[in-house]
Amino acid sequence: MRFNAIKIMVLSLALITTSVGGGWQDTEDMRERMATWVKRGTRTGLRSVATDLSKCGLEEEVLVIHEALLDLGDDEEELSKMLAGWRKKLEKPKDSKKARDRAAKKLESRLKPLEDALEGASEKTAAETEHLAAVLLRLNSSNEVAQLTLGHKLTNGAWLSEEEISWKEGAGRVNELIKEARKLPVDVASGPSENAALKNLYEVAPHVVSANGVSLHGGFNSERLEVILKTALRAHALSRALLSGEELQLRSKDPQQDQHLQMVLLPGDETDYSNAKSEALKNKGRNEKDYVPESAFYDKRGWETGKWVPEAEQTAWILHRLIEADKLMKGAPATIHAGHTNWICQRFLGTSIPVVIVSERNSSGEPGTTTKKRLRNEVLWLTASRSLFGCKTWMRAELLAGRRHLWSHSFLDQIGKIQDTKLLKTTLVIDFLQVLDGFPTFLKELREGQGLVADFEKALAASLPEFEETWARWLLGPSQGVGLLQRLRGAEGDESYEGNQDLLAFLEEIRKDACHNAYAATADYPHGFQVDLHQDPELSEMARIHASYLNTNPEQQTRWPDAHEEYPDKAGYSPEGAWAGAHSVIAFTPDPKRAVHQWMSTFYHRLPLTEPGLFGVGLGQEGNVTVLDVVSLVAPYRLDQWVVWPPPDYEDTPRSFLPELPNPVPGEDQSKWGYPVTIQVYSASEGSHNIHMELFEGEAVDGSQVPHHLLTPTSSYEKRLVPSHAYCLIPKAKLKPRTEYTVKADCHTSGESMTWNFTTGK
Repeated sequence: MRFNAIKIMVLSLALITTSVGGGWQDTEDMRERMATWVKRGTRTGLRSVATDLSKCGLEEEVLVIHEALLDLGDDEEELSKMLAGWRKKLEKPKDSKKARDRAAKKLESRLKPLEDALEGASEKTAAETEHLAAVLLRLNSSNEVAQLTLGHKLTNGAWLSEEEISWKEGAGRVNELIKEARKLPVDVASGPSENAALKNLYEVAPHVVSANGVSLHGGFNSERLEVILKTALRAHALSRALLSGEELQLRSKDPQQDQHLQMVLLPGDETDYSNAKSEALKNKGRNEKDYVPESAFYDKRGWETGKWVPEAEQTAWILHRLIEADKLMKGAPATIHAGHTNWICQRFLGTSIPVVIVSERNSSGEPGTTTKKRLRNEVLWLTASRSLFGCKTWMRAELLAGRRHLWSHSFLDQIGKIQDTKLLKTTLVIDFLQVLDGFPTFLKELREGQGLVADFEKALAASLPEFEETWARWLLGPSQGVGLLQRLRGAEGDESYEGNQDLLAFLEEIRKDACHNAYAATADYPHGFQVDLHQDPELSEMARIHASYLNTNPEQQTRWPDAHEEYPDKAGYSPEGAWAGAHSVIAFTPDPKRAVHQWMSTFYHRLPLTEPGLFGVGLGQEGNVTVLDVVSLVAPYRLDQWVVWPPPDYEDTPRSFLPELPNPVPGEDQSKWGYPVTIQVYSASEGSHNIHMELFEGEAVDGSQVPHHLLTPTSSYEKRLVPSHAYCLIPKAKLKPRTEYTVKADCHTSGESMTWNFTTGK
């Protein structure tokens, strides 16, 4: 199947009014036909519902019915007068849950004649029945007759068109490819490095790790270098599979097939990078007139040197070079190169493409504030630059606000020019194109062209305006959206929603206590520590889908990592649920607040709840399973900060550790342990933390020391599971009741230290 799957399907008012294809320019004629088909009494009943909603102060809901009445052929002049009356009632609302419930019941009964009209529409044209079905779905998105009229099928609890089903299947294929790529075996050789620059810069002998024609030299320990190299090569294998349509395969070890790359990763801060530039100048690695970028430069002795950035960004830099040198990308337009590379970085690494930001200039020609810096004041923009889901969330908000960012604006001649909204747009276009059959063929046709708009349209088998409409449908989700009836029965008046708000407030309070002095903002990170959490509806639905999957497959609940997985051959599998499972903490209780208490009594499951950059969650609950997505909406955080739990002067601290999977100390009985003490270290620069913790019974460090297990990134019992910034002290026995304890933490390398007290409960 080629890209002729891109076709216009008018399924809602939004598409009717924005379609560029010209097939629905006879809207007035359609409304006249509806006026003769739909009985006046049916429209009068809907007017009555709008009156009830106006008394509740529900303006948006009133407008939905107003637009529906217009599309059902109601008299425009009469409606205009009624709208004026509804607006007056909106000014003095008497809102109550009972009033909304009554309005919802009335709406459901008033829609029955529309459903009956559809069922008896054998003599009507397809255009007429599809129009009426689309109107009905805006009012009740669960109406089966309307869904079937439009050819939708019920798939995992959601009504989807054939088009949407094919997209879901494509997303499933990509998800499986990603899972396979993460497990791809990579044979890495390691040893002492003979790199001249590192030997000149550092007294300690540097390391080198090599695999498949890539060598990384650095002052880091070889284990960390190996993780970076393996991840970069796996991400590159994913890139190659998507570009070629072939099976996952690592780049060749043969330098005649794939260029050998050597890269030097500096372990320190700006000083190290400055020293490296000076060393290269002194030893003919560069000339005085050579331009030296802010983060990396090419050394004429045969390697590229990069300053320290967080591990994910370090890996992205290497991946960027691998894709740049790949023959599969040769001749591809810059927008494809930028979008594909950024997609791999965001989806596989959790960061963005490492390219130089191009400054805008004001009318006088002076450098101006970059769009990226200006938009950093928006939390959604912060996460859009790092998370693919955050990128989607930001772009959906833009579309719903009527701001359209055209893909053609990213059709530039250099990848470095494709920044900010242009980069986000082309990344999400690539995300869409990769779920369609034929992406490699599409890419091949583009290479054979000259990069003109006509070449893109030929490869897409659609005009760019048509493609933009299809892309927008895909991004916004299921075509029928949420009906008015569903909105009235859910949202603010729903008890579960109110309970979720209580849960968010509880979680925010925990986060404030964990990092009470982390609110200071900077120019680059104006929001500081994110505590103002919001619940994302789509993430929450995805979390609910995974909770449903675990209820359907209870044998996975008691195994790790099976509880976080979804298998395509199991009942209830979906790409959405698989995403939620991989990005969530999970508890087996129907009470979300109790679930948070449980997660806070562990090590691995506590850490994402107190992550400073977290600003959005997805909460799903079904049966005895609660799923909380705390990974998809996380903004970058690089301020100097220690996040500790339990916090200073905390009272009624729980006394016991809650057993978790996996076991932080394999072979030990978790049920005997005491409540864990954790420190998460965040820093604007690399540094080496190496924190040591001790716990004392009493008010001071000269008290009785509590026997414990100490988990660190370098001496952990499960090294692969402990984040590089996390430390945990687990008492070997349950803590005593009503007792004060003292924590002493020292960073041997930086000289920082912290001592604080907490008191246990009963």
